[in-house]
Amino acid sequence: MADLRQSKSELLNQVMFQISNAVNTTYNINDLFVKIHAALNRLVDASIFYIALYDEETDTVSFPYYIDPVDRRYYVDKANQLGAEFSYVLGDTKGSMTGIVIRSGAPLLMTKDQLWAHCAETGSAPSGKPPEVWLGVPLIIRQQTIGVMAIQSYESVNAYSHEDKSILGMFSEQVALAIERKRNEDSLRDSESKYRNLVENIHDAVYSVDLNGMIRFISRQMERISGIPCHEFAGHWKRFSLEEESDARCFDELIHPDDRDHVRREIHQAILDKRSFQVEYRLHHGRKSYRWVLERGRFFHDEAGAYQLDGIITDIHLRKMSELDLRRQQALTAVLYGISSAIHLEGSLVDLCGAIGKVLSQVAVEDFALVLRSRHKGELEVVYSTHENASEWTSHLESCDSDQPVVLTDGWSAVGLPGKQAPLGWLLVRGRLEYDWAFFVPIAEQVALAVELKQTEQDLAATQLQLIENAHRSGMADIASATLHHVGNTLNSVNVAAGLVHEIMCRPFDKSIARVHEMVRPYLDDNDPKQASLLEAFAKLQTAIRQDRSNVTAQIAQMSDGVRLLQQTIHVQQQRTSRGFQEIEQPIQAIIEEAVSMYGSFFEQKAIKLHMMLEDCGGLSVPKFKFTYVLLELFKNICEALDEVSDSKRSLQIHLTQESGRMILVLSDTGPGIHDEARAQIFNVGYTTKPDRLGLGLHDVANALAEMGFEISTRPVEVGAQFVISGTINPR
Repeated sequence: MADLRQSKSELLNQVMFQISNAVNTTYNINDLFVKIHAALNRLVDASIFYIALYDEETDTVSFPYYIDPVDRRYYVDKANQLGAEFSYVLGDTKGSMTGIVIRSGAPLLMTKDQLWAHCAETGSAPSGKPPEVWLGVPLIIRQQTIGVMAIQSYESVNAYSHEDKSILGMFSEQVALAIERKRNEDSLRDSESKYRNLVENIHDAVYSVDLNGMIRFISRQMERISGIPCHEFAGHWKRFSLEEESDARCFDELIHPDDRDHVRREIHQAILDKRSFQVEYRLHHGRKSYRWVLERGRFFHDEAGAYQLDGIITDIHLRKMSELDLRRQQALTAVLYGISSAIHLEGSLVDLCGAIGKVLSQVAVEDFALVLRSRHKGELEVVYSTHENASEWTSHLESCDSDQPVVLTDGWSAVGLPGKQAPLGWLLVRGRLEYDWAFFVPIAEQVALAVELKQTEQDLAATQLQLIENAHRSGMADIASATLHHVGNTLNSVNVAAGLVHEIMCRPFDKSIARVHEMVRPYLDDNDPKQASLLEAFAKLQTAIRQDRSNVTAQIAQMSDGVRLLQQTIHVQQQRTSRGFQEIEQPIQAIIEEAVSMYGSFFEQKAIKLHMMLEDCGGLSVPKFKFTYVLLELFKNICEALDEVSDSKRSLQIHLTQESGRMILVLSDTGPGIHDEARAQIFNVGYTTKPDRLGLGLHDVANALAEMGFEISTRPVEVGAQFVISGTINPR
């Protein structure tokens, strides 16, 4: 008996060692389940065996290892092979013996009859096919049930005893620890596998650095980024060096010299503050090229409590180039727009250059000069410069090709200014320029365009000034001719009026008074003082009339002589003017449109609605000045007439047609109109409806039109007034 107990004890120890050793000899948890199953099968009949794991958060039971050739719902393969893992929610299966063990946390030996009784009591059904006897023990870690290990028999209710329950319970804690350790190992192995797979497959280079800055690991992507094999870094390079001297090479050697100090300061400050960092810089790639990278690092405590640095280096060259191209394009657009806006500013070429200099300062241009080739001398001249020594480069630029940028002394460089016909000159800039010279080529083209436009503008201004001067002289001749014309017309009117006065004064008024005197004399008594005074008055009146007639006649004769002298003078002057100035003739439609545009502001000011319909009059041309004067004089009279009606009723229609070889121009307004008496004498000299002025305008209009072979009249209309100008069409 003692030997039997000793043999039993040795077998228990062997099984215990086999289960404990299985943790170290199996690769994963599935292999561990197989080892545990085989070990327990040496102590009890475990031909039908499973291990269930419980997740408290989801209240779910899963079966990663299930060997049951009878209940084939979950059995997939032959014995000693992993079955299909299944699971269910524990709260939904009150008839589950596994659930009873998990809830109680105690071993359970239950027969089929006991299971049916339990199901009847709880109002539930068995989970799966009920065995004859079922034995299960909880798997407990740190007083927490993580699962169940169970065996069962479908043949005999006496297959297992309470002693078997004790034996199985004896190994439950060992099995639970083995499962927990193997699950942690599998989880760690899976995490390491995923981490390595991630590190090896991402495009970024991952590195790890110890407290002294030595690179202990760097992924293979670093070779693609830097061109240096990754195995050369580990143990031979330092990411940073806190020591002044070191045999290892420093990673800073690979950083662009312009970025090196900035990166070194950022990382050293992160080391002092024990914080993470992020920095962009250019990293050496190949022989002479650099690539933009983004480095991110994080300092943390390792297992020994020492600080360690892990980091990632990302190749951002394409993104950085895209950002630089975008920023370059935005800067170029802003500069080109600024120069384009400066073109429209008023001022001289120097003012334009000053505005261009302010625009170029947006792209770090500190000094700016414009060297242009003189259109008269053909030599290069500095037309604008913010630096006093700009003129010293003109001789050097004379021999340079303007299609290529030229590097000068003192940090100056020059870009050629292309012109429509020939190169204009050079654009000179100096400063901490962020962009290459290709950036300044379109800027130089825009500057050249601005210079050409400004030069053209100045040429146009000079030409306009010359035209204005010529027009002024021509206008003075027009005014002189028109003035002589009007004065001549006025003198004609004065001469006619003088003739009428002379005719009236020559009538024998004194003889009529003498006859009256003779007729009344017989009836007057000389002795009567009143009658005698009347006779005396008749005598004095006759004498006064004769004297006044003599004086007036003498004055009229003197005035007529003066008028004739003025007319002779005007005639001579008109002959001189006609020899020096020839009246321009233009199509009548163009003259009407120009006169309307000249008076347009008055029409708008007085709210006069204008309607025009101008037909082709067969190329009829008329003297521009005279016909313009006629139209403006008529417009003036029409506007004065329309002042007497409300704004909403003010309108003017201009209708030009031809009928049977005659031109007819009709001007119709909606004013108060012209009454019949005024219509008969409206074109007579001196006639006016305005008591405060002399009526000469319409009389002059009629005379001017008569000189051109036209006539003017008015028509009776229901509303307003209508002036009609007509004449025979004789194309010239």
